[in-house]
Amino acid sequence: MNIIQKEDSIDKFKLIYEKYDDWDLFRYYFGEFKTKKSYSSPLRNDDSPSLSFYINNRSQPRAKDLAFGKVYSPIDYVQELYGLTFQQALDKICSDFGILDINFKSDIYKVSKKEKEKIIKESLPSNIKSSVKEFTKEELQYWFEYGTEKFETLRFFDIFSTNRFWINLVPMICSKPTFTYFFKKSNHIKIYQPLANKENKWYSNSNNLEDVQGYYQANIKVNKPKLLLLVASMKEVTFLYERGITAMAAHNECANLDPDFIRHLRKYCGVIMSLFDFDKAGIEGSEKLKKDFDIDYFTKPEYFTSPEKDLTDYWKYGNREELNQFIQEIKEYDK
Repeated sequence: MNIIQKEDSIDKFKLIYEKYDDWDLFRYYFGEFKTKKSYSSPLRNDDSPSLSFYINNRSQPRAKDLAFGKVYSPIDYVQELYGLTFQQALDKICSDFGILDINFKSDIYKVSKKEKEKIIKESLPSNIKSSVKEFTKEELQYWFEYGTEKFETLRFFDIFSTNRFWINLVPMICSKPTFTYFFKKSNHIKIYQPLANKENKWYSNSNNLEDVQGYYQANIKVNKPKLLLLVASMKEVTFLYERGITAMAAHNECANLDPDFIRHLRKYCGVIMSLFDFDKAGIEGSEKLKKDFDIDYFTKPEYFTSPEKDLTDYWKYGNREELNQFIQEIKEYDK
């Protein structure tokens, strides 16, 4: 009896991982990659790179769609990429790597572009719903500790406390605390679970075309701010708002912002600068904006004595006098 006749009884998953690991599989089907860097997703049309890689708590690489919050193991990725079932994906990997003499014919599983788009569309969390509630004292304290001290600020930026949420009608585990960022113009949602692990911290159907965080609240056509800061998160947008500084945030620091959007900002704003995190990813994002749009950026002040990577962390854990000095230096650009 040959291998093909016995293949149904073979543990193909075990055979694959006896010879290869997740790094090997991702590199074969995606290519070389680095963690904490955004790539255009091969799984869909992705003009603003939103696929990144990270290491989970088992030291395994995982791919995450930053726009939609979906996490992929290498086998998940192969399923998504080729429109296969789990078993078909195992067959393809065994065939591609020469692990088994499987008569895997890709034409059997080949799907049309239209069918593939349907598969991908149905797999993405395009339908996100949340049930909001009143903020608890503990939830308000969370924002207070990071420098957003007024409940009215949270309401102004459409940030809500959340007790349940669903993705494509499937109920999800809701950590404490969980917050909903609501984008009125598009009716999109971003779920933020700050204390959850990396895989579950963010879920979103928002994007960097309609849903730049803080854009509508800035009302730049009317307010015409002399200074606009492009920052890394909504938490920094609200922090700076309470200190009289207009800020906006894309949904990741290395996002490819639309040139028309940048031209629009320049039409109504005076000076535009970026202030991303002080880590490697933030520096790369700042340099990318400088290269693409000639937008200058702030760097970490030499007098900062703590290692925190962003303004709100510095507010909570660092020296607030140093941070307030930096804020005043930033506000000099707003005169």
